[in-house]
Amino acid sequence: MSSHASASAEQLLAERDAVLAEMPFRQSPTLVRLLRYLVDRAIVDPSGKVTQYDIAVEAMGKAHAFDFGNESYARVMVSRLRKALAQHYAANTPVDGLCLHVPKGIYSIALAAPEEAYPELAGGKASTPRRDSAPAGDAQTEKSEAARARFRAPGTLVAMAIIALLAIVVAAGIAAALSGWRQQADAGLTMSPLVEVVVDDEASSAEAAASRPVAELARTMVTSSLVGRLARDEPGDYVLAVATAGTGNETAVSIVLEDRAGNLISSAEYPIDPDDPAIPDQARAFLIDIFRPSGILTDAVLGRIDREKPRSAYECYIAFDLNRVVTVDSDAVDECVARFGDDRIHLPNIIARNAFSLYVQDLRAGGEVRSEGKAWAEVQRAQRHGDSSLYTSVLLTRIDFAEGRCDRGLHRMNRLNKRIEVFPSLQAMMLTDGIPCMTDPAERERARQEIQKLVSYNIDAAPILRAYLVLASLEAGDVETARATLREHRTGTNLDRSLDTFYRTLGQALSGGPYDPEQLRRVVQVFVWNDAARATIIRTVAADAQQVS
Repeated sequence: MSSHASASAEQLLAERDAVLAEMPFRQSPTLVRLLRYLVDRAIVDPSGKVTQYDIAVEAMGKAHAFDFGNESYARVMVSRLRKALAQHYAANTPVDGLCLHVPKGIYSIALAAPEEAYPELAGGKASTPRRDSAPAGDAQTEKSEAARARFRAPGTLVAMAIIALLAIVVAAGIAAALSGWRQQADAGLTMSPLVEVVVDDEASSAEAAASRPVAELARTMVTSSLVGRLARDEPGDYVLAVATAGTGNETAVSIVLEDRAGNLISSAEYPIDPDDPAIPDQARAFLIDIFRPSGILTDAVLGRIDREKPRSAYECYIAFDLNRVVTVDSDAVDECVARFGDDRIHLPNIIARNAFSLYVQDLRAGGEVRSEGKAWAEVQRAQRHGDSSLYTSVLLTRIDFAEGRCDRGLHRMNRLNKRIEVFPSLQAMMLTDGIPCMTDPAERERARQEIQKLVSYNIDAAPILRAYLVLASLEAGDVETARATLREHRTGTNLDRSLDTFYRTLGQALSGGPYDPEQLRRVVQVFVWNDAARATIIRTVAADAQQVS
């Protein structure tokens, strides 16, 4: 190895070690592995070309049969590395005055003066980054010193000091939170998993236009779901990479969910039309399945959750949701409230689910849904613990529909539309109760189409969701969809009395056999709170039975 190569190797290794000692690399094994790989390649073969395939297979551990059509995966990972390096140098001075960076358009790592590698940090204009290939000497040293002097100009120095101070404060808070999480990791997950959504920043304009709506939907789902929240400045427990691959009619959007260590959780790829901004239904369904309460992300963290002894409001919520039944144990809810009363994210939803359970008990006893009584008191308690609770908002919407306040109910429902996509059972509940309030035929048709989408998005739906999909289809007058959805139901897991009776009664009524109309009315009343909606469903079933007979 020549003296220049040795000097470059020493600089690369010294800067690599300095970078790896700081955030965000300390918390991301994937970024650590990728950075180590690129530095090693730069030392062994300074002029060599690193390909996306090299990164995917050698650095990220993908199989040698890695699909070249999905090369965008490597681009997304390198994009994450670029952002992490920029974040590092916003708070840290390079060891020898030269920064590590990966120039756009290539995948080899380089050393360059700060204002050349990261001009945005110094307020400069972007320029072509210099590869460190010239022999080291006095001229290069003088240039580096001059670059450092410009980079540390008085005004810039103050700005950098402020940025560094803020970064230290943020990093300290993140480190403290992550430290607390690790200390209790053996007892269970104490907070929702952090999910970082990353996109390919080297995609062509057409590719970017095709994948951007999918990425934005993913971010919306992260922030609106109860099982994940977006990690903006800190590395996430999970990384969701969205990218496009191919050209023209062969373009596809890929969605890859991995944990922080780079282990694949789930992935999928769907054809996409670059000229059509609409998100493919299959891609939307896959994202819903990742973020819904009993979906892929929840399954990924179940190994760290003791459902018998929850250690956080999040664990309480997951434990209740996994029961997948109508009723909830009120004593368990009260215990969670007593232990985790300061939680304003998951706890209100647990209380609201208990309110829903109490309303169901009232309906079983022949009562009605009203803004009074024990169930209503629970709704109010949920509001006190968190006024933006999604479950509470849905309950208030359904109560409005039940008490005939159509305008207010529809207003609430429209406001919830952007938040509720990852909660298909809640969406189906509201649609079923709300359709009779829709006087515009076009609005009712959109609701019917939304129900059909819910059915197609939730092929393996939990029993309670499938029940509401059946009812929503009947309310929309779509008996065939209701019948097909009912046939897909599989009995035998965690069905409480209400669901068991529901499937037996509706199964008889929609199969052409004899059924008890009064039993049907009692069953539908438990699930459908709007009188007009109940009447429509009962009439639809009766008309179908008469036609079949």
